[in-house]
Amino acid sequence: MGEGREEIISRQQHELLELSTPVVKLWDGILALPLIGTLDSERTQIVMENLLQEIVETEASIAIIDITGVPTVDTLVAQHLLKTVAAGWLMGADCIISGIRPQIATTIVHLGVDLSAVTTKASLADAFALALQDDLTDRVVKVRARGVLVDISALDVVDSFIGRMLGNIAAMSRVLDAETVVVGMRPAVAITLVELGLSLPGTRTALNVDQGMALLRKSRDRAGQELPNGRPRR
Repeated sequence: MGEGREEIISRQQHELLELSTPVVKLWDGILALPLIGTLDSERTQIVMENLLQEIVETEASIAIIDITGVPTVDTLVAQHLLKTVAAGWLMGADCIISGIRPQIATTIVHLGVDLSAVTTKASLADAFALALQDDLTDRVVKVRARGVLVDISALDVVDSFIGRMLGNIAAMSRVLDAETVVVGMRPAVAITLVELGLSLPGTRTALNVDQGMALLRKSRDRAGQELPNGRPRR
């Protein structure tokens, strides 16, 4: 016997829910789940299962759940979010919740839902910046990198957020004993950064990747000619 009418409708609704909330790969190892519209328990369950499956398939280390487009959150939905964060952590992925608006924050507090153990950010952009910085510092430590090359040649415009992110990357890399070189900066981008007062202190720049790599190699060779206490080798 074929599927009944109700079974067909239920299956189609399930498929529509999956398609309406895709998991997006923002960066190598960084996923985003942008949620839009009203969340009920069933929809939340489906999209969270999809996110966890994508974490497995892509071996992502960071997942961002963005609820900017969600008008309200009830107790069951909040619990699903917490369970997803916990499950992601057990699978080796850190989950960040972004886009919690004041009304939702108030509702969550009134419901008594504890998000103190969850990393939250005001926007998807802020969450992505945090994820990118964490991923980069992890890789610097893992491969014992002495240099970080950031190519921004594809950027036509920048804002204060991008400027701060570049500065943070350079600062964290410097703490980990890695030099940062930013390459490919266009004239309009350079002018904008200057006007914003973001001169990227402690960050070296070059016109292109080849020149940036040359700077990093020169720094590495210079460091190799010095003893640990900073005195030159004889």
